[in-house]
Amino acid sequence: MEEDYRASSYDYDELFVKSLSLFSISQNNLLLLLLLLFVVLLLFLAFLVFFYNFLEIHFLADLLTAFRGDPVSLTYNPSSQLYKSVASKCRILHGRFLPTPWLSSPHLQTAFLSLVAKSPHVTYKRLFFLSFFSLAFVFFCRP
Repeated sequence: MEEDYRASSYDYDELFVKSLSLFSISQNNLLLLLLLLFVVLLLFLAFLVFFYNFLEIHFLADLLTAFRGDPVSLTYNPSSQLYKSVASKCRILHGRFLPTPWLSSPHLQTAFLSLVAKSPHVTYKRLFFLSFFSLAFVFFCRP
């Protein structure tokens, strides 16, 4: 008597075991080995994607855009006096920015600067302002 295998009338685990029993033992071992290899590759790929996103590495995005860089994005009020006097006249702020490809992550840039490169010694003067509403503002400027 043939069994009726409709979606609602059979157990998927039982069907999987029956389909595996159609293979010989060596084929089963090969299938399990391939399945294990596939799972390991998927886990490794998931780890690489997580690591790439966690470190904010954008080398692949730069590669896909042919290393053209991204436009500089600013948050500002276009009707403000500061924008009209400074930012609108600064050509660098209207161009594109691309970091070096071998330091394509902000974390890698920080590590390189702290471990390898010598940063210049800069002295700043701190200006402390207290507003009417007891808010403190601190500005750093060169003396």
